[in-house]
This record gives sequence, structure tokens and C-alpha cells, in this order.
Amino acid sequence: MLITKKYPFIVSIKDVLRKELGIETDISVLIRDPWLVELTLKRFTESLREKIAPESSGETFFEEISSFYLSMTVAKNLGIRILEKIIDAEVNRVRSFLKKESFDTLVELCKGLGITILNKKESFPWYIDIATGKKTNRVLNIAIPVSEYLRGIATSDTNELALQNSFLKKGLIYLDRKRLELMLVEIIRKKLKEIVNELPELNSNEEIVAKAKHIASKYLGPLDISLSSKDLLNNLPPCLSKLIDEAKKNGLESLELEKGLLLANFLASMKETSLVKEIFSNDPKLRPFMELLFTLKRTGAFIPTCSRLKELNLCLEKCLEKTPLHAYIKKIKSKNL
Repeated sequence: MLITKKYPFIVSIKDVLRKELGIETDISVLIRDPWLVELTLKRFTESLREKIAPESSGETFFEEISSFYLSMTVAKNLGIRILEKIIDAEVNRVRSFLKKESFDTLVELCKGLGITILNKKESFPWYIDIATGKKTNRVLNIAIPVSEYLRGIATSDTNELALQNSFLKKGLIYLDRKRLELMLVEIIRKKLKEIVNELPELNSNEEIVAKAKHIASKYLGPLDISLSSKDLLNNLPPCLSKLIDEAKKNGLESLELEKGLLLANFLASMKETSLVKEIFSNDPKLRPFMELLFTLKRTGAFIPTCSRLKELNLCLEKCLEKTPLHAYIKKIKSKNL
């Protein structure tokens, strides 16, 4: 049986608030409850300290759902660096649950995420013994429509889930238990990022934001990095420097769509709008680019992984980091700027 308390993201916080409070409201009303704020900060702290969200943050369903959504809201308001850490911690929490769930429960979870799972058996060639010529087949009994599978893993860079590495037959992708769990993790990560876009902006003076910022700085170091434009440009990861050089030489309009979005996401996550104006002051496309930046700052910017940058031929050296933002912050901190 699916226990919703384990997977709060499949429940709409607006529906929960409507049922609990009897009125239409948004999540910001929860920060007026000292007990919920305390539970949220405990969840937030453990997520950063242990790199996995706690199994339970409250005794009741309402407390668990509220602490999850409030923790995500606070993280969004503290910037992409913190938000990525909190999302990773929540994903790790889910991963620990999935291993212990029955197959029927996984099917229920998939249904809650809009994914159809079929209990359908099919045999596939697995390998051939070169010496004897004997063929060995592999039997898989978990199937998912290929359209739903592709939609679910669209933003994943996990090679094991790539279509070319999957078993496909008559419009269905066949999986084993391990790959089903792996697929669910990627779908849930995508779901969390979608949820973030719907969460409200909080006033930076709110007590919960100030306390969360203090907690985050304890585990991650200073969150506010104030540098001159020269320092910023000199310490950008090579992939971003290459993009900026390309745009400066040929104009913002010359960037392919994905490269333009990559540059906008990175600068928005660092809140460097003044730097953009300085670099591209004479570019005819500066105004729409700035509008994109402000939209990304409001909704939450996300940085593509380094593996995607390699596919775009933008990766020039091995930074050994997950994203260019991680590489940038590491470089800044190493120089004590």
C-alpha cells in the first residue's frame, strides 16, 4: 500500500491546505505556525548535514507534507546552490524507500506520477556464448509505454536509462526491478523541479528564511559572494567563458537556443544582472535576454549537468564537478575571494 507521507510530492499542497484549513490559501500561511517552522528547519538542517532528508519530519500527515513543501520553498528563496542540495537530499530519501517497497506499491507510486506500469512478461536475447553458439535469453516482466517512458526520463542524463540501452518491443519498454527504481528516481527528481516553479517567493526578512540561511552557511560556507565584474569573469568555469566569448563576438542572437538558455540560467542563478548589462551593453538582444534572466530568477534557474555540456562540446577541462555552478563556487572559495 502506498503511504503518501513517504512521498509528499504526489500530493498538492493547495489541496491539503484547503482540506485542513477550509479555505483557499497558499503555503506562505504555514510560516506563521512556529511548530511547522521548527519541523521545517529540522528537515532542512538534516538534509544539508546528512545529504538525505529525514525519514519523518512530523507525526501527522499534515506536518510531513507541510515540512516538505516549506523546506523546498525556503531552499528556492536561498538560490540554486541550496535548492540543488535540498532536492538531492529529498531524492536520496525517496531512493531509500523504493528499495523496501513491494512491486504493487511501486505501481501505485507510478500511477500517482502519471506513469502506467504493466505486469507483462517478455523474453529478450541476452548474450551468445561464442565458443558454443548457445543463446541465452532474459525474461523481463515490467513494461511501460515508450511515450510515457521518454517523457519521464526526458531531463535525465543517466546513461543506463537511455533508449538505446533499453529493451523495446511493440511500443513498450521492458524493465527489471532495478531499472524501474532508477527510472522512478529520475521522474521524481524532475517532479521536484516542477514543484519548485509553483512555490511562492518569501520576503528575505522572514524569520524562517534568515534562520535557514544561517543553517546553510554553517554547512556550505558563505552564500553571498560579492565580487567585481573582473573577478567574476576571471573565475568563470571554462565552459561559461567560452559561451560568453562566443556571444560577445557574434552577439547573443548567435547562440543556439540551448546554449543561450544555459548562459541565462547560470547568470540568473548567480543573480549577476549587472554583469550582463556590462558585458552586452551594445547588444540589440540585451533587453529580451534580461527579461529571460528576471523570469528565471523568479521561477528558479537550473544548471545543466557537465555531461550535457560535453555533448554540446562546451566542456574544455575536467572540473570534476556536477555542474558549472559547482565548479565556479569551488574556484571562488579556493582563492578566498
